[in-house]
Amino acid sequence: MPTSSTVDDILSDDIRPSLRAGNSTQPFCDGDEIFAALHDAIRKAQHRILFLTYIFEDDQEAHKFSALLAERARAGVDVYVLLDGFGAKAISRRDRRTLRKAGAVVKWFRPLEWSHPLNLFRRLHRKLMVVDGEVGFTGGIGISTEWLDGRGTPPWRDMQFALRGPIVGDLIDGFWESWRTGGNKMPNVPKIGDDYAAVGDQKMYCVRSRPELRVRPVEKLFRDLLMAAKNNVTIGTAYFNPTDSVVDQLRKAAKRGVDLKIIMPGRHVDNKVSQWAGSWCIEDLLKAGVRFFRYDPGMYHVKLMRVDQAITVIGSANLNHRSFLQDQELCIVVEDESLAADMDAVLADDQENATEITLELWQRRPFRRRLIEKLAYPFRAHG
Repeated sequence: MPTSSTVDDILSDDIRPSLRAGNSTQPFCDGDEIFAALHDAIRKAQHRILFLTYIFEDDQEAHKFSALLAERARAGVDVYVLLDGFGAKAISRRDRRTLRKAGAVVKWFRPLEWSHPLNLFRRLHRKLMVVDGEVGFTGGIGISTEWLDGRGTPPWRDMQFALRGPIVGDLIDGFWESWRTGGNKMPNVPKIGDDYAAVGDQKMYCVRSRPELRVRPVEKLFRDLLMAAKNNVTIGTAYFNPTDSVVDQLRKAAKRGVDLKIIMPGRHVDNKVSQWAGSWCIEDLLKAGVRFFRYDPGMYHVKLMRVDQAITVIGSANLNHRSFLQDQELCIVVEDESLAADMDAVLADDQENATEITLELWQRRPFRRRLIEKLAYPFRAHG
């Protein structure tokens, strides 16, 4: 069996991020567990909370989350909140008023304006929270009860990761980059926690993307990893709608013998147009040897990639056009065999709760479904 390449060997020079050694990771695997960890971190904050998100709803969890942030702001903690001007537009006026009245600074990322129509397609899809410059969270979670059990409908399946160590500095940089590029004036804030002492032995790299860049860092990251894969790749994604160049690398990896699996939503999906539009390449990839699985219990919102023996990619990016070309994303590449083994077990469990799409099954899908897919195809660049 071929040996695995290191991340330094793999990443192209035009996107190569700085190596951060001495980190640790704690994964959280469902909404109840994720929100419990986020709430606990907020309650323990003593100096500063940086929080940004794409989704912030008007529901019970959103009200609770806002109240926790507001309580720390009233206690003297500096609280900075950045909300996407499209995805988070559902946040209630009450929650915004509660936060601002408590002293939190709440800003929009590119609010929708008639004078800037292209902003509709250039959104903030990163999900970050950094507390006291010591612990940072990233993953796929939005602030909504959609991710919680006990609502009468299946909770969304997702993951979030708590990161500690020097990589936290990159999360902070990613937060302020989004703040600035979203149209907001940079505040004068003193640095805290910028010594970033080693707390573990995991190597990490932060890859940030935004549509204004000449290079497409997240797309290039996926392509580089697929080109370098020698043994196995498993990808969990909420939206499968890849670019032509990524499809090409998926095909080539499978044809050279890489065990390549993709787990994605099944009948529980919040964006059917994206699902339909991304169907154009599935038959070709199935013939090349890629295996596809549709998750059955609920909406599958995971963003996770495993490559060979030691490489794991976490963060906010999906395997779709929007993540590669249009939205601001942030991915963390972790080089660590222990985390890789843990994530293999997580993805294997997801696979057990999914239905495999065989070539025979795919070719038997009804004419109506095929027609819908063809009608959706012209919109794939926006899904």
